[in-house]
Amino acid sequence: MPDGGGIWRREIDPGGVFGLALPLNRADGAYRAMGERRAVKVLLTR
Repeated sequence: MPDGGGIWRREIDPGGVFGLALPLNRADGAYRAMGERRAVKVLLTR
């Protein structure tokens, strides 16, 4: 499984894949957004 290094090093832009980005401490909001169908995939950031 890839380690995501390309994303962390900003070599790959995942923007087209994720519908929402939230900080890790708001992971509950990410699950809520997916449950409410406001987002299909959520990027959790540091």
